[in-house]
Amino acid sequence: MEFRLIILFLAIMCAGGGCKTFPVSGNIDFSGSTLQRTLYLIEVKSFSSLASSFEGKVLDSAQFDVKGNFFFQNMPDKEGQNIYLLALQKPGEKFLTRLENENPLASNYLPFLYCPGDKVIIFSKALSMLKEVTIKSKIPENIVLQNLSRKRVEWYQQYFLENKSADEESHIENEASKLNYQKVILNFVKEEKTFMYNQWHCGGQALQVIMKGWQMRSGRFVLSLRCMTLNIHGQTRFVLNPSHFLR
Repeated sequence: MEFRLIILFLAIMCAGGGCKTFPVSGNIDFSGSTLQRTLYLIEVKSFSSLASSFEGKVLDSAQFDVKGNFFFQNMPDKEGQNIYLLALQKPGEKFLTRLENENPLASNYLPFLYCPGDKVIIFSKALSMLKEVTIKSKIPENIVLQNLSRKRVEWYQQYFLENKSADEESHIENEASKLNYQKVILNFVKEEKTFMYNQWHCGGQALQVIMKGWQMRSGRFVLSLRCMTLNIHGQTRFVLNPSHFLR
């Protein structure tokens, strides 16, 4: 019910013209969290930068109201779609671009795509930003990012936490779990590939995803665990290093 009220509140703001000044807005639930109530907008060069806490650049910060609502009034006027992060930090953290990657269940950031003129509304929980993220946007790839973020946590729980063992004799089982973890990510990309391609094709744009390395060819897509590049009209938009999701 509270989530629906937040949606209604933002919808009323948009109807009244308020969202014209809020290209990025949303709500973060801080229940049970000790993270600082400051949200950092971070610019990264590509998805591969998500594997490092030091490649990003802080562009802006936002404060939350008592209900956890936030907004960024200004976004970079960069042509095309670009990748950004929203991140929370622990009290006293010196590195504002630090990203929690070791444990997806405790993720302190979430990625999203933005292009000038778009309005992105994001909902999540501070305790696990990737697990709880919801992204509302006209950019179809944001739905894929949302689903991949959630699935990463789900698969981490299924293939690592449930099967993790300190027993050396279980090493083979652990390796098998890791392989299964990798397989479900590949299957996810294969399924989302059709959705992404259809969305862009219907919009009059041609999309091509190329993942180099271990290849599984399907039409004009080449899938691999090592690297994925998104090409639109022959221009590279961003690069995803799936190993980031395989930790």
